[in-house]
Amino acid sequence: KGGEWGGNLKFESKKDMPYLSHIISGASMILRVIDLAIEEGKLSDIKDIEHKIKRGLIGFLFHDYNKIMNSSYKMDEKDILISLIKELNLDDLLNDVGLNYDTIYDLVISTEIGTQFNAIGKFQDPSIGFEKDIVSNADKLSSIFNESDSKLNMNIRVGNFILKKDSIKSIKFTPSIYYALTDLVKLSLIEELNSLGMKYLWATESAVYYYSYDGASINLQDISNKLIDRTIEYYREIVSPHLGIKFNDRKIQNPARGIIKIDIGEIKCVA
Repeated sequence: KGGEWGGNLKFESKKDMPYLSHIISGASMILRVIDLAIEEGKLSDIKDIEHKIKRGLIGFLFHDYNKIMNSSYKMDEKDILISLIKELNLDDLLNDVGLNYDTIYDLVISTEIGTQFNAIGKFQDPSIGFEKDIVSNADKLSSIFNESDSKLNMNIRVGNFILKKDSIKSIKFTPSIYYALTDLVKLSLIEELNSLGMKYLWATESAVYYYSYDGASINLQDISNKLIDRTIEYYREIVSPHLGIKFNDRKIQNPARGIIKIDIGEIKCVA
């Protein structure tokens, strides 16, 4: 997305994203969704699930091959995909998971919204429906949450599991130059979410996203003190051994607490 798209303002207006980042983020996100589905026992009917997950991720790896090869967005030339696979010496990888040129092409074109019509009546192999869920949803999740104002506008279905859009909640972070400290706050928040029975999903530069089974959001003010205390404890563990700083409540009244400010729905790190 982003960059020049021949006058297609819808795509050109989107935030650009390196292809490798797109693949890694999309794969990580869909694997997190699969984790939740397995925890709820929703994928118990999927036989050889690890094998199918590998097939789906390989399909996702090639889902935008036209952008790599600078070919038509219609992706109507299978030979271009085959040449890329051969150039990368990935035939053995495909064979190991039971994919051939037809099935990998099927995964690619029948899961891309703009090219699904090319697959009608040609492929649409029903035996790889789970793999197609992985490809299409990994692409959607990575693209949507790459935007600064990320909000899922659809449910995500993988097999019999549905990740409901209204149950995905977020806690915003104000941009800060204190990157390492912000990461400590996010880590503390994730642990606190898990302790409250929420399910951490993923984090972006500006927010931490979590899954609420009942659709309710947590009240950030209710956990603010615990969150700050947990973060400062991490801060002590990191700083004290290296800088010789000691925190003694009789001499210093927890001076690090002031660098974290929590407002309703938002967290920021300040000097």
